[in-house]
Amino acid sequence: MSEGQQETATSSTSEGETRLARTQSSQAVPEDRMRNREVRRMKNREAVKECRRRQKEYVRCLENRVEVLAVQNRQLLDELSWLKNQFGLNPGSAGQ
Repeated sequence: MSEGQQETATSSTSEGETRLARTQSSQAVPEDRMRNREVRRMKNREAVKECRRRQKEYVRCLENRVEVLAVQNRQLLDELSWLKNQFGLNPGSAGQ
């Protein structure tokens, strides 16, 4: 092989490798995108799961607070009724 032929053979080989590398990298891009998408989806699933857990905990806390306040309200109403009876302030006895 002459020097020119060897250069041409090397050039075409390197061009072929470049084309092959481009093809492989262009195939790798969709694979990377799919992998990244799957990772994002998994992270999102975990974030959604955590958000729902926190929301349920928040609702549970609110329900507990409602229960405590309802009991407190009932106690205060009972106390008010008792005090009204003690001082004769019941609406039914005011006109008697």
